Amino acid sequence: MKLLLFSIFFCCFLSALYAQPTAVMSEEFSVRNDNGYEILGKIKGKVLLFRDKKSSFEVAAFDEGMKTLWQKELLLHGKNIQILSAIGSKSGFYIIYKARQKRGQFAIRAYRFDENAALKDTVVVRDFGNAERSMAGVQLFRSEDKNLILLMNDETQEQNAKMLTVFRLDSLQIVWQKKFVVSSDFFENNKHHTLLTNAGKALIIFERDNEAKQIAEHRFEVITFDAFSTQQPPHILPIKTVLTADVRFAFDNLHQYLVAGGLTTDKNKERSMGYYFLSVPIADWSQITFATKPFDAALAGLVEGKEVKENKGIENLNVTTLAMRKDGGTLLVFEKIRHEERRINNPRTLQDRGATYIIFDHFYDNLLLISLHPDGNAHWKTVLNKKQYSQDDDGAFSSYFLLKNQTGLHFMFNDDIKDNNMASEYLIDANGAFDHNSLLNTKGKRLLLRFKDALQTAANEVIIPSEYGYKLSLLQLRL
Repeated sequence: MKLLLFSIFFCCFLSALYAQPTAVMSEEFSVRNDNGYEILGKIKGKVLLFRDKKSSFEVAAFDEGMKTLWQKELLLHGKNIQILSAIGSKSGFYIIYKARQKRGQFAIRAYRFDENAALKDTVVVRDFGNAERSMAGVQLFRSEDKNLILLMNDETQEQNAKMLTVFRLDSLQIVWQKKFVVSSDFFENNKHHTLLTNAGKALIIFERDNEAKQIAEHRFEVITFDAFSTQQPPHILPIKTVLTADVRFAFDNLHQYLVAGGLTTDKNKERSMGYYFLSVPIADWSQITFATKPFDAALAGLVEGKEVKENKGIENLNVTTLAMRKDGGTLLVFEKIRHEERRINNPRTLQDRGATYIIFDHFYDNLLLISLHPDGNAHWKTVLNKKQYSQDDDGAFSSYFLLKNQTGLHFMFNDDIKDNNMASEYLIDANGAFDHNSLLNTKGKRLLLRFKDALQTAANEVIIPSEYGYKLSLLQLRL
């Protein structure tokens, strides 16, 4: 294991090879009254954008130069429509939504459109009859390949039961439905995670006894469902030696492993003392790999941005990404994130005297990258410096986007959250050495880029949404 420092030779070498990125911007659309939008992807040469405009639904298409080709309204059946997901595919896209049908009946429907937004097929995924409450709290999860969705909803006819439905998009068919029965307070008292594999297996993961007094019982319980099984007792994954400050799960579809990356803590769960890694093949749940390591003072100091003589924990560290390596290893990405609320008394008029205003501050700072071998031992570690601050925007323009290609890992982000800003990237090679490159100067371009909502559309291309004064545009960035 080694802590990598900045390699001057490597950076000079990369800089010599690095070509200046090209950026093309679409026209602006007013989104002041929109519910939301989704970049569907580049489909048969056209970039497609879905917009939920509250009272209507629209798809816009852009050519290779990001010129608008057309805008078309989508006619969806039902009233009180709520979009659950808009998903692009190689040949078109899908809209999954819930709505009230005729005669007070409620249903979830799936519509399939081609690349020109022509309706090709539609199907009812779940018919709830008049049981509106069952549909109200439905949750949707997607497989990594985006061809399967998992719907989870409460069953009103049976107490403490949830219905799981796995639906295949390319065939518009239900793969399986299962009932999941738990105790009345199970979901409320236990933090849980839900994953759907590309093969259609659902994994519901619960963390139990994550308390200092119960550390000997600290564990994850995994309940699995597929087309061929009924509800079975959970698989037990013990982690008795540490407490969790934060954890993220992912499924390695190539090697068929459940993977977790977590941060360890003591009694103060806002301070992370180290990290842990867990993996287990779903073909044999007894073959658990678990490794944990405390942060040393030098690494803690790099993440905190100050000299640290003794590791007393890193504040406000979060697990943000698990990236699977082809050899079965995992890249853990941690980010320093802090949200603060301030109340101020700042009357602007006599009528405002005594009024209190609330300001929300958002801080997204340094990244810590730890690349692990399949056995959990560290291959390399590095810290990427960034400092992002914003107010009252829910951190929409902060954090990063990770683009992966043969060149390496591209961590893209805004240097500052303001109008005239530089967008940059850290380019990481397979051994953790990195180069810092400028991507784009937004001065005078009416751009505020939402990197964490970007979509990679090719090995060297990404589409990034921008929101500037309630105006939405798409930026195509080619490396």
